[in-house]
Amino acid sequence: GRTLLRKHFDPMWVQLDIIACGMIFENAISNAFKHGCPQDPAVTFTITAGPAEDLSHVHLEFCVKNHANRDRPKLTAEFLQKVVEGHMDKTMPVLSDRIGLSHCFMAAKACNIALSLEQEDTEVTFKASLIAEVMEPPVQGNFL
Repeated sequence: GRTLLRKHFDPMWVQLDIIACGMIFENAISNAFKHGCPQDPAVTFTITAGPAEDLSHVHLEFCVKNHANRDRPKLTAEFLQKVVEGHMDKTMPVLSDRIGLSHCFMAAKACNIALSLEQEDTEVTFKASLIAEVMEPPVQGNFL
């Protein structure tokens, strides 16, 4: 019943690594709800498109935003670097091994997707930026 997705461009077909993108976006959205403000995480998922170097490609930016949980430590660049490098932090909850986030950064690197995760005041922003090849729409009924 809630609107989560916003897009800022005309519909188009692009070629993406659906496994990597699925893992990254599922993790980002799940973490926004799981680690966000318990009363109102205010999660949004926005997709924007812009020009690339040639007309056969498009620059896509996927952005997940949410209200931070005030009871959790603020996200810092140092914390994110430790997670990406796989260093365990004893201050994190026992049930969180940060493997989802570290795997997202590994998959993104392998697929030339730039990821960022930042917190400013009470807003957490996760971004994934990539250049995708624009495709012709599939023949009706043939999506793979």
